Parts: sequence; C-alpha cells; structure tokens
Amino acid sequence: MKSTKKSCLSSVVDPLYEQAVRIVLEERLASISLVQRRLRMAYGRVADMFERMEAQGLVSSFLGSDGFRELLISPFKRRRLLQQLRRQEATQINLALLSQLEGCADN
Repeated sequence: MKSTKKSCLSSVVDPLYEQAVRIVLEERLASISLVQRRLRMAYGRVADMFERMEAQGLVSSFLGSDGFRELLISPFKRRRLLQQLRRQEATQINLALLSQLEGCADN
C-alpha cells in the first residue's frame, strides 16, 4: 500500500521542474546545490527533481561524495531542449500578459 502512494506522488510534476532542468542545461552542471540556491528550495525537493531527471536520462546518478552528476545528453539535444523550454516559457508569459490585458479591458 505504501508503494502505491509513492508511485502516485511521484507522478505529480513539480511546478518548478522545468526551471530546474533549464538551469542544469544552461550551466552544463548537474548540481543539486546549484539548483537549490537558484530556486531557493529545500534540498529534498530538488533531490526529487534530480531523481526524475535521472529517470528521464538527462543526468547520471551521483558521481561521488560531492553530489555532482554528469549531463547525459548530447550538446545538440541540450540546445534543442533549451530552445523548447524557452519557447514554452515565452508562451506562458504571453498568455499571462494577455489575461492581464483582458482583465484591464473589462474595467
């Protein structure tokens, strides 16, 4: 029963996951502490994100006691994924601005 709860919870996507992936890709450094500092989040939450990145084949498992992981995707795939994340972010920003403008038009 406990494992079912864990699997249900692990399917929930953290709202800052894409930002964490973007930081790792931009810095070319898979470090929990780096992402933790940038997003001002607790270690456990970021560690869960890194477990997901590992499951998706983006980063390796721990490479030693320093907590670093290796970026596993090619430079081409890294650039392509970064472009995709930036486009999604721009779309989200545009949708937020559009909704604000629509709210102003109603007044």
